[in-house]
Amino acid sequence: MPSVEIKRWGYATGFDVEQGPPDPENFCLTLWVDTVEEGRQGVTTYQIEICTPLGLVEHFDEISQFAAKIGVSPEGCVFGRGLLLVRRYDLDLIERALKGVGENLKYYAFDAS
Repeated sequence: MPSVEIKRWGYATGFDVEQGPPDPENFCLTLWVDTVEEGRQGVTTYQIEICTPLGLVEHFDEISQFAAKIGVSPEGCVFGRGLLLVRRYDLDLIERALKGVGENLKYYAFDAS
């Protein structure tokens, strides 16, 4: 099974990623991950929303509108793809989760290449 190397992370967020959000149990952010698969040329960029349950509720309309815009679900509902739920903000946990799925990241996140 080929391995995937994460080359670069990029967050769209209104807070310092290292310090975390003002409320670590209520946030939602967009993460872009550039990866390279062993034995292949080129970079694949994935996009995934990372939220706490409270953050998901608070940002639900925004997330469902995006999902409808890209054609993965009708507006007003969200399928689980493209979403990582965490209980609270923990940068190490987020990194471990994404690296842990390895090449299967393509099944959990949207290809934004």
